[in-house]
Amino acid sequence: MLRHETYRIDRVLGQGGFGITYLATDLNLDRKVAIKEFFPKDYCGRETVTSHVTLSTQNANEFVNKLKSKFLKEARNIAKFDHPGIIKIHAAFEENNTAYYVMDYIEGESLSEMVKRNGPLPEGKAVNYIGKVGEALEYVHARKINHLDIKPANIMVRRSDDNPILIDFGLSKQYDSSGNQTSTTPTGISHGYAPMEQYNDGGVREFSPQTDVYSLGATLYFLLSGVTPPQATKLIEDELTFPSAIPRHLINPILKAMEPVRKSRYASASAFCHAITGDVDDDASTVDVPKPQPKPIPPKPQRQIPWKYIGSGVVAAIVVVLVSILISSPDPDDTEAPIADSSSLHLTYDNATNSIIYGNHSYKMMYIDGGSFDMGATPEQVSESYDYEKPVHKVTLSSYRIGATEVPQWLWVAIMGNNPSHFEGDNLPVERVSWNDCRDFISILNSLTGKNFNLPTEAQWEYAARGGSQSRGYKYSGGDNLDAVAMYDGNSGGKTHPVATKHPNELGLYDMSGNVWEWCRDWYVDYDKSSQTDPIGQSSDGNRVCRGGSYSISARSCRIASRGLTSPGDHCDYLGFRLAL
Repeated sequence: MLRHETYRIDRVLGQGGFGITYLATDLNLDRKVAIKEFFPKDYCGRETVTSHVTLSTQNANEFVNKLKSKFLKEARNIAKFDHPGIIKIHAAFEENNTAYYVMDYIEGESLSEMVKRNGPLPEGKAVNYIGKVGEALEYVHARKINHLDIKPANIMVRRSDDNPILIDFGLSKQYDSSGNQTSTTPTGISHGYAPMEQYNDGGVREFSPQTDVYSLGATLYFLLSGVTPPQATKLIEDELTFPSAIPRHLINPILKAMEPVRKSRYASASAFCHAITGDVDDDASTVDVPKPQPKPIPPKPQRQIPWKYIGSGVVAAIVVVLVSILISSPDPDDTEAPIADSSSLHLTYDNATNSIIYGNHSYKMMYIDGGSFDMGATPEQVSESYDYEKPVHKVTLSSYRIGATEVPQWLWVAIMGNNPSHFEGDNLPVERVSWNDCRDFISILNSLTGKNFNLPTEAQWEYAARGGSQSRGYKYSGGDNLDAVAMYDGNSGGKTHPVATKHPNELGLYDMSGNVWEWCRDWYVDYDKSSQTDPIGQSSDGNRVCRGGSYSISARSCRIASRGLTSPGDHCDYLGFRLAL
């Protein structure tokens, strides 16, 4: 019960990184309402008896209070709106050491759920929805507010009249009469729907309807095709391609709405809506755009025992999952909303500890002092070695940093907003990620931290696994007793285990043997006996290197010198990665 027994909580509608949305009953008016509770789960807990929200650490107090103020500001902004296409707020209050606001409960479904259930929408229906959302945006923009999170999951369609309703103003920003932002609260990113300017530090600092126009165009792209558009960072180098389901005469308007350069887009939502309804001639006949068929998310592969070849060769495209920042949309079927981006959740790189910090989580980058070593089937390896681990050759490396563990799922979800893993758990290593996926992840991480993360080269990986300059010449990374240092087919129970469960090696690195194979930067090529300095592998159009063995493989393949290779597009539940810097 809330607000002096005015509201009875009935059930959870959705939960995200910073909030929970409930279906509730207004007992005074005897009607259903939706109530959004401010609850940043990475910073807060809840007392069982009183339901009071508690901070997990007092260090987060200032940050959490700042976000709570934005939460209440969101409610005040929406409450001032009087438009049939915008969610209505009825009350806002603080209780249980947190904040709430009460809004209409929309009986229906989001456009995201509609497309998932029925497939791409007919052109007329999609254009009609976008036109009505565009009218709502014009109303918002007239008040110097950017929504900053237009996407199918944030547009609910009311079942009673089939009208779209714009919801979730959690990322919205108010600007003054000069167009300058009146709040410095961090902005978020919904990949595929956010334009490049939202990736900038501090987000969109000046009022710009074109930012929401980009997202509106991306939403139309999804409604017509069922495919999430590529994220904006990819469109800097690659042209936007169109699935064949998108009508040819709508390609030019969508292209213009999603221009990487903001000033090249339509100046307003209404201008875009006029273009897609045919009121503006965009000369679609001059467009010659490739139209590949959308590819499905790959099925979970059968486990294989990779000796030299560990991949199945399955090539798949990634459907980029929406990243809902700050607080989840009240979508009845969403039991776990995507986690917020780094600025909302305060993901940072701490130079003092050399760690990626995200809430109560940290991912440490260990310093590896450069030096020379013999790479390949050295004497302690040779009795079980394969020919492709030879010849042994001298390698000299500069100093670098490498992750203390394989990348855990909490870090992947924080950056990408989805979890592709077969075995799920915050501290389990992320798996079923292709080499290409890892590069996308690293690109975003670098843009958010200002660092230059990468996959380790094969030489960096082996040097670190051997213990670098402190190596004691073990067969496996960290010792000669594999059970003490690794999860492999003899002790894993057929599944991955939380990172850092076993003993580390000489450099404090965990799971360099076993748990999941780890992607390296290099293309796979045979070894050469000549000495090398900071090698990165020769160019190739074949397979990428992966190292370390996994939970599903024998001890022989978990040796330090063992090599694996697989197609850069493969997704396997025994294949993950760690970061280098």
